[in-house]
Amino acid sequence: MARAAKTIGLLAAAALKHAKRATVLATFEQSFYLDVGGTLIAIVAENLHDGPLNLRSAGAIDEMMDVAPRQQWVITPNALKSDHGLIIDLVGVSLWRPLCPGSYVDVSTLAAGLNSLQFQMCERDIPEDGLAKFMFVESQPESVVERAAAPAIRALESTLRDAFDNKTSIPLASTTGIDEISGLIGLGPGLTPSGDDLLGGIMIACHHLKETTAVERLGAVVRIATDRTNLISQAHLDAAALGYAAAPLHDLMGAILRNDGLDIAAALDATAKIGHSSGFDALAGIVLTLRTYLDATSS
Repeated sequence: MARAAKTIGLLAAAALKHAKRATVLATFEQSFYLDVGGTLIAIVAENLHDGPLNLRSAGAIDEMMDVAPRQQWVITPNALKSDHGLIIDLVGVSLWRPLCPGSYVDVSTLAAGLNSLQFQMCERDIPEDGLAKFMFVESQPESVVERAAAPAIRALESTLRDAFDNKTSIPLASTTGIDEISGLIGLGPGLTPSGDDLLGGIMIACHHLKETTAVERLGAVVRIATDRTNLISQAHLDAAALGYAAAPLHDLMGAILRNDGLDIAAALDATAKIGHSSGFDALAGIVLTLRTYLDATSS
């Protein structure tokens, strides 16, 4: 049985470039993960989004593919081959990578874009579980997960403000709130826990804002505390630290920075389809970052 690969994320492509074998780590309804020498890539159904770790295969991921954990795969320059006869053809696959952020952020346009986003969010259903409610200034923590996350989010806002104010003389090890921030990792429900998704959204926003100091500090937290989460979520956090995430999140960041209402709406639709609450959890991190950035740059 053969399937054509449609697109492959840049990190997935790099993992396959010199590898010879892979092992199935886990299987899900519309995807499965391969461990390629310690690097994870996701084989996903054609209708799912692009991303740095994703290889989109033509059609659906279904029982006919006969994929199971610990199954062995062979990697060649032109294909992935399972020991059960499944072939994913890599000839002609398109490389996905996000568009590079612009070199200049117009604060007034960003503020208008953030207002447009939040206006549109008021008309949408927000997941009751997870951390999506933190994108609204007036929200109060109610659930167990929200109450557990609140101290970390306050520490994040302080750390981001310090970074945005260029307080680079503060050593990372002594930065206030590092222990609290690391408490987000592994927090909440989902294959990628809500705290991980929120932190990933923050790092993506910081990359788009060209705020390297904030990325370095948060990336260090990720490296210190990744044993608190699962391998799949850890791989997505590592990708976010490099500036890469699901395509809809990059599309949404670009639309906000341009204050393009139609593109914001389209990217919101796609973001809502990322996991059960993962898309909106990551969006909460993006909004928190943009709000703090605007506060820091206007003060």
